[in-house]
Amino acid sequence: MNWWQQFIRGDPAAIHRTFNSIMMTTYWLAGWSMLVGHVPSAVLDTMGTSWHHIWLVLLLVGPPLSVVGTRLPNRWLGLWVRVAGNTSVYGALIALITAVSIANGALTWTAWTGIGLSACTLLLIVVDLFTLHRAAKEASNGRS
Repeated sequence: MNWWQQFIRGDPAAIHRTFNSIMMTTYWLAGWSMLVGHVPSAVLDTMGTSWHHIWLVLLLVGPPLSVVGTRLPNRWLGLWVRVAGNTSVYGALIALITAVSIANGALTWTAWTGIGLSACTLLLIVVDLFTLHRAAKEASNGRS
């Protein structure tokens, strides 16, 4: 069964991989746009060049890690890679929310959207960490 059939039938893993891939590709493209497109950046304007460079690294490295983590055959490694990628994206979102809020002196629509996306990203991180914890606990119980 291909991914589309799995997605249409409501397979949670297929749904997660699909939405994860869409969002992470969007974040990655945004990072490249900021890097090569000379697009105005609230992070650069409010936080300076160093933070802007860190923000770009988070946007360019984190999303591919997250996508690769969903596709690695080794589930343990995949979860750790996904946690690393999602944590990077979470950091980039928090930097954007902070910069936009400072630049505008208030929480704008962009900041509120970032808050929602960062909350979803944080939940993905927490779920993956609990999954890793549960699997480690089961593995250690099996060795006793």
